[in-house]
Amino acid sequence: MGKSRRILQAFLVVLAVFLFTGQADAAEKGTVTGNNLNVRSAPSLDGSVLGKLQNGDQVQVTGKQNDWLEITYNGQKAFAHKAYISVANQTSGAFAISVNGKAVKPPTTPVMKDNHLLVPFRVISEALGVTVRWDNDTRQVFAKDNGKKVIMTVGSTKVNVAGETVTTPIAPSIQNDYTLIPLRFFSEAFGANVHWDQDTQSVTIKRNENSNTPPPNPSDTPNPIMTNTIQANGTELKKTPIASSSTLATLNKGAKVDVLKNDGNWLYVSYNGEKGYIHSSAVSASQSPEVSGMTLKVTATSLNVRSSGSASSQKLGALTKGQEAKVLEMNDTWAKVQSGSLVGWVHTGYVTLYKNGELIRFLSAPEKIDGNGRTTFVWHKQGNVNTRQIMTDNGVAISTNANSIGSFPFQHPGIKSVNTTDGSYGKQIQVILAPGYHYVVRHSGGDVQLDILPSGLSGKKIVLDAGHGGRDNGATGVTGLLEKTLNLDVTKKLKAKLEAAGATVIESRPDGAYVSLSGRVDIAHQNGGDAFISIHSDSFSATSHGSTSFYHSGENPSWQQSKKMSDLAIHYLSSELGTHNRGSKDQSFHVIRETNIPAILIEVAFLSNPNEEHLLKQDWFREKAADALFKTLQAYYK
Repeated sequence: MGKSRRILQAFLVVLAVFLFTGQADAAEKGTVTGNNLNVRSAPSLDGSVLGKLQNGDQVQVTGKQNDWLEITYNGQKAFAHKAYISVANQTSGAFAISVNGKAVKPPTTPVMKDNHLLVPFRVISEALGVTVRWDNDTRQVFAKDNGKKVIMTVGSTKVNVAGETVTTPIAPSIQNDYTLIPLRFFSEAFGANVHWDQDTQSVTIKRNENSNTPPPNPSDTPNPIMTNTIQANGTELKKTPIASSSTLATLNKGAKVDVLKNDGNWLYVSYNGEKGYIHSSAVSASQSPEVSGMTLKVTATSLNVRSSGSASSQKLGALTKGQEAKVLEMNDTWAKVQSGSLVGWVHTGYVTLYKNGELIRFLSAPEKIDGNGRTTFVWHKQGNVNTRQIMTDNGVAISTNANSIGSFPFQHPGIKSVNTTDGSYGKQIQVILAPGYHYVVRHSGGDVQLDILPSGLSGKKIVLDAGHGGRDNGATGVTGLLEKTLNLDVTKKLKAKLEAAGATVIESRPDGAYVSLSGRVDIAHQNGGDAFISIHSDSFSATSHGSTSFYHSGENPSWQQSKKMSDLAIHYLSSELGTHNRGSKDQSFHVIRETNIPAILIEVAFLSNPNEEHLLKQDWFREKAADALFKTLQAYYK
């Protein structure tokens, strides 16, 4: 026994040494793929920020904890989110590549070299719609599109882009008789957006047809579409939209630039008469249209003119419906205007905006607000802007009739990509979420908000609405059982379960008091609810039986999420209670019609049916009803 123990101890020592050595050898080089990536002291958003890394920075990766990479930063251990660091953990393999949603299948295996993926030049150029030719004598690739030329030479990191020599991180090479070029550099040189997913080893490329329209000549430069503020010292104005392009000027924080064209990752701007490109992440989130030549027309019956851009500021006068005014300045959802001798600020949610006589509707770049376990992005509406949303397989698309949308300059671990495209309704902001995250979209007359929050019940704000109450008894059972009492009891049981799971519960009526239908909707909106469940029991005839769940597909902008929740609710109610499944139905009930968040109304069982009334009297049955709704929300937020 003693000998066996000594052998085991010796084996464990050897194993420990082996494992420790393996961990040290596993340190890998990573390349930062985003700008202003926070370096933290701990592997969570609660870790203090030690500094920032920029696109292309090299780091030593020494470990991994869930979604965070352990790195060496200034000689000490630190952490950064894995979504924005590409780790060179293989030299070749099966990489998935797609361009504008279509899979690209290279004729030979792509190669990962020094954290840069190289692919055959012809297959990627054809997918991007770029004309290319190969010169075997000079060993050069010539690419051309919309007047822009790019020349790459095998074995050289010097690339000619639109007549300028820039440096690529990795040189083109020849392998298995195929000329391989750096995928990201080539794609971005022609205005495409490139996203690398480390977990799936996949590349997603998006390129609009007009993404490589050459910059306008100075003689026909368009009017600025918006004004931006630089938010970091040392921002470089580039000659071409490539990070390695020559620098025309260096801008400091607070500098104002006029945006002439928005190419997604890059903005073509004018600064002190110099025109060039800056990365969209360098500008402030607050963007407003250029006001030169701008007027507005009032759409409200009466619109207050105030001393500043705030609803609490002094009222100076009012404009009436149809009245026009000159726009002097824009600030988010407020415009400083002049109408005769009256000068002041009006809210842009109640006006139509015109620039040189042409109707404009503007959705500003979002503000970013962190807190309460979530990140909120707020787009301000300027002009008569409408928004709606469409649930997608991997996120959400926010559609708008705005003819101009400010750029999205932020990074977030829950967001894989944000792209603005043309849709059937107008423009679309397409948000693709990372696994493990959830979203809520909230629409109002002045803005549209997107909440990004981790999956799971913890931190969610759930609004529970116990139907009826006070002077409104609701239905009455065959033996006199009151619906309002049942509804409140099930609500209390569900509340306890949700709070134990870390959710915040808001009750529309926490006691027996009467609350109007509109009051219940107001409670949901004013408290920033993430989901709304109205709890009822049904009544019709003595033979009516079963459970029902309802959603509304008309006015509620979150109706697709509502339907998803309703479908889950009827599944769990009927299976947990053993009741007849009466279905998930579309119905125009006030509380689920007027809310702008995912909302459902459920009928547990029929009070008019003696057998089901008997069940509703039982505490265990009401407990099971609460269990079913708890499982509904668990599955919805999974």
